[in-house]
Amino acid sequence: MKKNVRRLIVILLALAMLFSILLPALSILAQASGSGGSDDVTEEEIDALEDELAEARRRRTAAQQELNAIRGDLSRAQQAVNLAQQQLLLTEQSIDATKQLIVNLGIKIEQTKADIAVKEGEIAQTQEDLRQTQIRLDNLAQRIDSTQQRLENLVLQEAEQTQAYYDHIRWLEETGPLTYIAVLLQSGSFAELLDQTLVIGNAMDYTNDILDRLEDTQMEMSITETDLEEDKAEQVEVQAQQEEQLAMEEQQKADLEAEQAKLETDTANQQQYQKDLEAQRVQYIADRDAAQKLLEEIAVTESAYAQEAAALAAEEANIQRALATAEQKYQEQLARLQNTGAWYWPLPGKYSLSSLFGGRYLFGRWDSHTGTDIPAPAGTEIHAAQGGVVSYVSSNKNSSYGWYCMISHGNGYVTLYAHQRVKPIVSEGQTVAKGDVIGYVGTTGNSTGNHLHFELRLNGARADILQLFPNTTFYMNGVSWKGNQYPAGLKN
Repeated sequence: MKKNVRRLIVILLALAMLFSILLPALSILAQASGSGGSDDVTEEEIDALEDELAEARRRRTAAQQELNAIRGDLSRAQQAVNLAQQQLLLTEQSIDATKQLIVNLGIKIEQTKADIAVKEGEIAQTQEDLRQTQIRLDNLAQRIDSTQQRLENLVLQEAEQTQAYYDHIRWLEETGPLTYIAVLLQSGSFAELLDQTLVIGNAMDYTNDILDRLEDTQMEMSITETDLEEDKAEQVEVQAQQEEQLAMEEQQKADLEAEQAKLETDTANQQQYQKDLEAQRVQYIADRDAAQKLLEEIAVTESAYAQEAAALAAEEANIQRALATAEQKYQEQLARLQNTGAWYWPLPGKYSLSSLFGGRYLFGRWDSHTGTDIPAPAGTEIHAAQGGVVSYVSSNKNSSYGWYCMISHGNGYVTLYAHQRVKPIVSEGQTVAKGDVIGYVGTTGNSTGNHLHFELRLNGARADILQLFPNTTFYMNGVSWKGNQYPAGLKN
């Protein structure tokens, strides 16, 4: 609502500005067209129209420059809106990507937690295996201790058996084979012989038994010792493998925990980044809205200035048409004034000249005289040589021409009347007819006596005024001639 009210105020102000700009132009157009059937157009009016046209062009140029500047601002404002929108779009895409990344990180964290749980189970199992291995090692140690005791007993038994064997051998050495034979020969009967033979056989069997038991004991000791050493070596190897596996699993768990910590840190960073992006998104929305608001305000201003520039262009065109119309009327007016017959001599009856157009000596120096000098008493009336419009009236009697005026007659003809006694009695822009009194003879400016300096300018260049009076007889230095048909030898 406020935006609409502000826009309406801007438009009303622009219309008021346009009305104030167009009002002078409309007034001039009314003056230019409101003269009805009158054909009187002065140079003052034309100058006023030219000044107004120049002012209108200046205002239009200024308005166009301002409009171009505003359009530049409008373009930059649109670029700002587009940039803010692009930044907003990129930020929203980054937010979506960050959210998805956070989700993926969450999935990875949960997977890592699951891996850690699995690894903790593996560690627990390995620790249980180690515990069982330690139990087996403890049992093995007990077995080793028991076996060691058995070995010690076997060693004693071996010693006893060895001693018994040694005793038996000594006994055999002492008795010898002959003793066996003597025992047999001393038998009183066959039955006694059989009994003696049985005794000798038992003695031999005892000896063999001692040897057998000794070999068994030694073999048992060797096997038991070997088994224990192999079992112990196996358990030590198993324990080393389990400890190595436990260390590896604990390292894997540590790696997983480190990965989990990193993932959680990355997640926290991404969550903070998301918060920052959300804040940035809010700022970009504010920037976009502000840029859009500025764009709309500049668009309203641009529209108002565009209307003003168009109105100023229309004003300029109207003034230009009014100026063209006035200039055409002025030229037609000058043409009508020009078509009034022969030129009128400005000082009727005064045809004796003191200086002609062209080179001459003045105060001992060669000088280019720009007009024709006509001596006459002070106060003699000066008449317009032809109808026209007063185009200039001097405001300084101390100029080289003194008091003077200029009359435009159309078709490039302009006449000048210098050294007047007082300021010319006509004013700039005034229309005069051929023969009208425009001033009085005097000697103001660079002048040596009362005379009229009569000058012709044709299409901006000075020319001999006498060529306009071909049928008039002039006198100078005792010589007479017609118009510009100068006699030979006439000196200026």
